[in-house]
Amino acid sequence: MTEKTAIVTGAGTGIGKSVATALLKNGWN
Repeated sequence: MTEKTAIVTGAGTGIGKSVATALLKNGWN
């Protein structure tokens, strides 16, 4: 199985956190 990986900078606050949360909900690591 191929894992999808994304690196999100600034994932602790603001839009970075929103993007990281959305990616996690869609199966990204």
